[in-house]
Amino acid sequence: MKTLFLGVTVYIIFFSIGTCGMAPAKATEKELTPAGKKEQSAVVSSASSDKIVLSIPADFTKRMREATFDYYSGNFTGAIDKYLSLIKSTGSETALANLATVYKDTGFYSDAVRNYEAALRIKEDSFWRLNLGYCRFYMKDFNGAEADLENVLNAQAILSERDADALKVEILALFGLGLIASEKKEDIRSVAMYKKVLELDIRLSQVHLLLGDYYLGAGDIEKALVCYRDTVKYDKSYYKANLKMAEIYNRKGKYAEAFENYKKVSYIEPGNKEVQKKLGETASKAAGYIKTSEAEKEIIRKKTKSLTVDFIKDAVAIPLLEVELVKGAEYLRVKCAGKYNIYYGQQIVGKGEPEEELRIAAGGALIYLKSSVALKSTEITVKSSGILYLVPELKSAAFTVFDITMDRGYFWANEKDRSYRGVIKIAAETGRLRLINEINLEEYLYSVVPSEIGSGANIEALKAQAVVARSYIYRKIEKNGGRTDFHLCADVHCQAYAGIQTEQESTTKAVDLTRGEVASDGETTVPAYFFSSCGGRTADVSEVWGGDKCKNLSGVGDYEEVEQKECYKDWPLTPENLDRWIKLSPGAYCSKYGAYRWFHFIKPEEAGAFKIIKRDTNGYVRESRLGAKTYLLDLNRGALFGLRSSFFKVENNLVFGCGWGHGVGMCQEGAKGMAAAKKNYKEIITRYYKCSTKKVYG
Repeated sequence: MKTLFLGVTVYIIFFSIGTCGMAPAKATEKELTPAGKKEQSAVVSSASSDKIVLSIPADFTKRMREATFDYYSGNFTGAIDKYLSLIKSTGSETALANLATVYKDTGFYSDAVRNYEAALRIKEDSFWRLNLGYCRFYMKDFNGAEADLENVLNAQAILSERDADALKVEILALFGLGLIASEKKEDIRSVAMYKKVLELDIRLSQVHLLLGDYYLGAGDIEKALVCYRDTVKYDKSYYKANLKMAEIYNRKGKYAEAFENYKKVSYIEPGNKEVQKKLGETASKAAGYIKTSEAEKEIIRKKTKSLTVDFIKDAVAIPLLEVELVKGAEYLRVKCAGKYNIYYGQQIVGKGEPEEELRIAAGGALIYLKSSVALKSTEITVKSSGILYLVPELKSAAFTVFDITMDRGYFWANEKDRSYRGVIKIAAETGRLRLINEINLEEYLYSVVPSEIGSGANIEALKAQAVVARSYIYRKIEKNGGRTDFHLCADVHCQAYAGIQTEQESTTKAVDLTRGEVASDGETTVPAYFFSSCGGRTADVSEVWGGDKCKNLSGVGDYEEVEQKECYKDWPLTPENLDRWIKLSPGAYCSKYGAYRWFHFIKPEEAGAFKIIKRDTNGYVRESRLGAKTYLLDLNRGALFGLRSSFFKVENNLVFGCGWGHGVGMCQEGAKGMAAAKKNYKEIITRYYKCSTKKVYG
């Protein structure tokens, strides 16, 4: 992949592709030939009055485009050859910057440095100089890197106006200076740089984590604790900070705090034996705290009345869903706001009183019921296909189920008492219990919409979420020939369904205003996938999970084309412009969200073994390799620890990324941004799915 570099020692002024937010160079006496002519001319000024004219081919843009496709498809050698050819014939600084980017992205930092230097001799560009500084840092040329990044800061200081991109350049320059100072053992300067970064963006959890590690190493555990708390405050995905806090609390003899932090991590990494071991060890030391906490929890449970709810009076046309709340439980504890009957088949086998706790245990094919009032057990033999039904006499009476764990394995996993509308179904399976909630689709959405998007957004965003969440379910009903007994879980793997406590007036209103309305292409309901944040651009469904293309689930820009900078418009972007897109902050509806752009470190052994092979034309990584293991499609975001999406790039041991989620369908943060910009819910749905809506009931 290495190649000879063509030196350019004179300043060339010509048509520049891909400049972003930079003032174009002024033309000399001979102006550029307009695009579309047989050739363009670039004028080169020498020390004398003579002019040297280099011919820029009419197919310059086409050849740049071909090099871009080579880069995305993983043909890096082909891209390099095309850029070299363009540099030789035109001296183009754009080709130089793109060539430098390809070298940087493939780990050839010395080649990247030479080409960035050449591009900068033609035109000064803060982003190119930022990359030059980072490449020198990766090569351990700390003094050279420091000089480049200081130059970037000086250039930023004289800007009359700073847009989001300029602010991000400044943040990355300061962060780089902090890394350099740390490598040079200049800890005080390193901390000062990191603090300046946080003054510009307090949400950067990686920086809080670095500061925490510094203070921990310096023996100032109180400051370290503050930094680790801030780490998870601004981004809970940095849950390794919880482990660090647990260790500090253990050292301080604060076993209750240590236990709570280990417990949090145990939900996120249930298979981590070391964490489970430490949790057990700390639990024995915090036994008094745990006993007191459990006793206080039981007192609160007895004092807290179960919830009652308003319900849809005429729900005959609304499909009934079955949502799995719990599986593999040894026992369950349930109570209800009103009287209820326990059915096995058509027969009533028990009755429950308001606020009476029912304890349910499994033993083979048996289910044991124990009432807190009667204080005696009832044994019921349930066949493998049999189910117990807990049916409230009044639809307004909700059930409360104690200690429901949601989203185990994710950093937002938690365990709480949760309340549910409708009917509770219990099945015994090989000595374990499975708990199912039977509820109509609209009342199910009362919990799903706020659980998925929150409740504080503009009503149009909430209505859009209601329609797409309904569409996701209704598409399944259509594919099942009208049957609704398909598997549906309560976790984000299906749709987040956390129960009545999450319901809010604003989101319930959004569901009611769109009752029975789905996204439709005119024939069928659109499979309306959605996710948190696209980072400015969504993905094609076929590139995420494989299979056929779908016109309703193709990649779109999360912005208005006329408002976007030129360098971010023409997808697939050139390697250099994609670099800007991932590292900086292009305008988009979802750009206000904290996960819009993110970065963190990976382990040194991973950095050396990891390679990005291919991207799709929306910029997402679709093939990568870590050692001997290959990752394809959306599995790429699982290749390295802590990746929020497959839209990222890796340099040395730094990962720069965009957005959060799989990238297919509606960007929830983008929907919020569109609604804030006075777009209605149908316009939001049209943007992400290229379709309209229709009523299927209601």
